Amino acid sequence: DDGVNGKHIIIVNDNNNQLAFVVDSLEGQEEVVIKPFNELLRNIQGFSGVTITGTGRLAIIIDVQGLVKKILMKRVVSA
Repeated sequence: DDGVNGKHIIIVNDNNNQLAFVVDSLEGQEEVVIKPFNELLRNIQGFSGVTITGTGRLAIIIDVQGLVKKILMKRVVSA
């Protein structure tokens, strides 16, 4: 399935909230070791770190809970 216009939608439920993320592609599932960001990048909210995939590519690991919290905090502030 190519999703909508080549994009994919990931729906996340967090307590009573439901959010959708639009992504370019889904790469499947893989067990990885996550290396945390260095001091310069450590405070970027919504990302856990980086890993090297089985094909040798770098992949940034998204902190879904952190992104959801950040989005919900923006909703509260702008309400």
